[in-house]
Parts: sequence; structure tokens; C-alpha cells
Amino acid sequence: MIINTGGRTDTVNYYSDWLLNRFEEGFVYSRNPLFPNHITKYTLAPSVVDCVVFCSKNYRPILSELHRITDRFNVFCHYTITAYGKDVEPNVPDIDQSIDTLVELSAKVGSKCVAWRYDPVLLTLKYTVDYHLRMFDYMASRLALYVNFCVFSFVEMYKRLEYNMPELIPLTPKKENLNGIFSVRATPVRFSASDGRRPCHKSHRRVQLLF
Repeated sequence: MIINTGGRTDTVNYYSDWLLNRFEEGFVYSRNPLFPNHITKYTLAPSVVDCVVFCSKNYRPILSELHRITDRFNVFCHYTITAYGKDVEPNVPDIDQSIDTLVELSAKVGSKCVAWRYDPVLLTLKYTVDYHLRMFDYMASRLALYVNFCVFSFVEMYKRLEYNMPELIPLTPKKENLNGIFSVRATPVRFSASDGRRPCHKSHRRVQLLF
């Protein structure tokens, strides 16, 4: 079984102590967001967990204690670092701080166990295509040696998002530009499912998106 944490809430950033305690005690309860009365208990033990997948925008809070999990479990870390300022992500460390933390994370778990996520891409009058490409290149130049691959995606224009962020401009993927940048950096780019394709999972083991 693969345990995926961070898909609903950034547990690594905001609830790292709770997360560590769950692994120490060996179980976690997960509530179904669509059916709140449906609560499932999962065993967090190396005998049943093949891998723990983390997804976070800030690994700094858990970094010094991460060994309490990695000493017992296989892990894979998705680290989201984008080019936005405090106007879009007020509670996220700045780009260079995030890059430094990713480098430290990679030293602890190995570059093969780290993916850099540059997603979603938001296009506005401030965050233009040229701005994204310039920042993407800068970040790639610093991160290429410390990650296995990069995941890139474009924002999906839901009705609620169009209402809350009317400044957004629809963006057409320019994959050739991004692949060109990363071919120089010797790190592959993988586009997420939001570009119209869906990933193919060959494993028959269950993937649990817990929190």
C-alpha cells in the first residue's frame, strides 16, 4: 500500500508534529470528505506500507525529524516551488529559501526520491509567459542536480476560480519551450494530468490519499 499525504492539506508544513506522532503510534484515521460519517483506520507500519508519498510547499518544519519516518519507510517527496510572490502565496517561503530547503531534503532522502512541482501555472498581467519561462529556467538551473524530475501543469479554469481570480488569463501549454530548458539542465519534465492526459498506473497496489 502507498500512503499519500499532502493532497488535501499540507500536513508536512502545518501539522508536522501530528504527522510524526501518527507514524510513531502506527495508525491514522481518515475521514471521507464527501461522506463525513465514513471514517477509515489505516495501519502505518513498514509491513503493510510500501511507500509514503509526501506533497508539500515547505519541508522545513519536518526536516530535522524526517528521519523518524525515513528510517522505517520508503519515501518519495513532491516539493512544490513556483514563481509567485506573497500576493498569491502569502504563507509560503520565498523561492531561494524553498530551493535551499529542497537541497537539504535531497541530501537526506536522495535526489531519486524528490520531484519538483512547478504547478499550477497562473498567467496574469504580472505573471506573464516570459516571466514564468525566466523563473523556471533560474529555478531549474539550481534544482536539476537535486531532483528526479519536474512536474509541470497549467491551472484549470473552473467557474469558481474565474470568479475568485478574474485577472487570470487562459494559458496554452508551450511544452517545447519547457522541454528545451530542461534538456539543457539534464532533468526530465513530466506534465501532470491537467494537460488533458491521465497517468497510467501499472501497479495493482492500493494508493491511499489520506489527508
